[in-house]
Amino acid sequence: NAALVGPLPWPRYLVLSDGLLTLLDPAEIRSVVAHEIAHSRARHPALLLVVFVLLPLLLVSPVLALGAAGMETRSLIVAGAVALLAAVALLRGWSHRFEYEADQMATESLGGAAAGMQALQRVGRAVSLNKHRSSLRHPSERDRIEHLSRCASDQRFRTAFFLRGRRL
Repeated sequence: NAALVGPLPWPRYLVLSDGLLTLLDPAEIRSVVAHEIAHSRARHPALLLVVFVLLPLLLVSPVLALGAAGMETRSLIVAGAVALLAAVALLRGWSHRFEYEADQMATESLGGAAAGMQALQRVGRAVSLNKHRSSLRHPSERDRIEHLSRCASDQRFRTAFFLRGRRL
C-alpha cells in the first residue's frame, strides 16, 4: 500500500509499504509516488478534512437550534442513520473521484499511463483474486485502468472529467 498522511501541507508524509516496494519495479514505484503527490497537489486531503470534520462541527449549533435536542430518541436514531448513510455515499463518491483524478494527474506528469496501469494490475493480482472489487476509498483496479484508457483515447472525455473536478 501507499498513502499520503497528513491533511495539511506540513507535516505531510508519503508512506510506501515494504510489500509494495518489493512487488513493483522502479517505473511502477514512480507511478505510485506520482499518484500520491497528485493527491497533495489537488488538495484532496484538505478537502476531505473540511467536508467530513470541519463542516459537521460547524453544523452542530444550527442543528441544535432547530430543536434536535428535543427530538425523541427514535427520531434521532433515524435521522442519524440517514445522515451517516448520506455521508458514507458522499465519501465514497468523492474518494473514488479523487483516485481517478490522482491517476490521471500522475499519468500526465509521467508522460503515459503504462507504468500506472501495470502497478494497478500487479497490486490487484497480489491482494485479490477479484479485479472488480472496490472499497469505500478506492474504485476497482479494472475501473481505474478503464478510466485511464478512456482518458488516453478520448480528449473530450478527459476534458469533461477535469472540468467536473474543478467545480467540486
